[in-house]
Amino acid sequence: MTDTARAPHRLAIRALLDGAAAGAPNGAAAPGAVERFLSAHAFPLVEGDHVTFVWTGEADAVRLRHFIYGLPTSQAFERVPGTDLWHLTLTLPHGSRIEYKIELERAGETQWIEDPRNPLRARDPFGANSVVHAHGYAVPEWTRPDPEARQGAVTAHSLASRALGRDSRFDVYLPARFRPTRRYPLLVVHDGSDYLRYAAASTVLDNLIHRLDVAETVVAFVRPGDRLTEYANSAAHARYLAVRRLLLIGRIDEAERRLGLVHPTPTLRTVHEMIVAGPAANRSTQLKGLSSSLKLMTPLLIWSLRTLSPSRYR
Repeated sequence: MTDTARAPHRLAIRALLDGAAAGAPNGAAAPGAVERFLSAHAFPLVEGDHVTFVWTGEADAVRLRHFIYGLPTSQAFERVPGTDLWHLTLTLPHGSRIEYKIELERAGETQWIEDPRNPLRARDPFGANSVVHAHGYAVPEWTRPDPEARQGAVTAHSLASRALGRDSRFDVYLPARFRPTRRYPLLVVHDGSDYLRYAAASTVLDNLIHRLDVAETVVAFVRPGDRLTEYANSAAHARYLAVRRLLLIGRIDEAERRLGLVHPTPTLRTVHEMIVAGPAANRSTQLKGLSSSLKLMTPLLIWSLRTLSPSRYR
């Protein structure tokens, strides 16, 4: 994508449109003008604070679909008269990064597609979006591997949960200097495998811990079963959370009754002492750009940090 330091006196699309208006009574572009315009630029075309999106083809309507705060989520393209070129120019904040799709409407049917002229993609569990970088954007350094940062370890685990009635699968991140004899804050991340795969969460944690922006933290990346059920109004998930709450506020005896333990042991009180350190991470650290995605919470999964094996407390 083209990225100039300042917007030119006249945007490239405006030059095309002005030339078309001057060259034909109906405003149609001169023969070859659209082809020259498209071949001369990379798209989306970034010119200072302005970004021009284009699409070529037959359609009844073309729209940009995005999630830019403060702007309508649907922005209509305009068609250059007498051509199949559709265009839209927006003003974007300096240093911003936008994910989007192009919506095509034909005969009352709509279709969302990735921008065929833009090779940049952001992938997620639902597919991919096209990406545009406004002028001044730079990939945050803390999202890239830092050769000076020691790498933590990520291992897969499975825990049988009576409340959920299934095996709860999760991945555990241990900081590079992890010691079994120490206590650590615990961060639990819902949709955890997605953050590991699509958001480079392990690399981000390595970097933030290395820079002392985040305390050394144990992270459980939880993989949901039926997420639309468990993360919504789920009685089973509510029971799961209820026991967690009792442990955190120190109502150990009631937690034992809820869990239905046959032989309660003092270990449960030890677990409580270990997990109450979790909220301290929220007070002492900020996860920078990760904070909007990785929610810092007290534990939903409990295990012994001394042995790294699942505890009895599901």
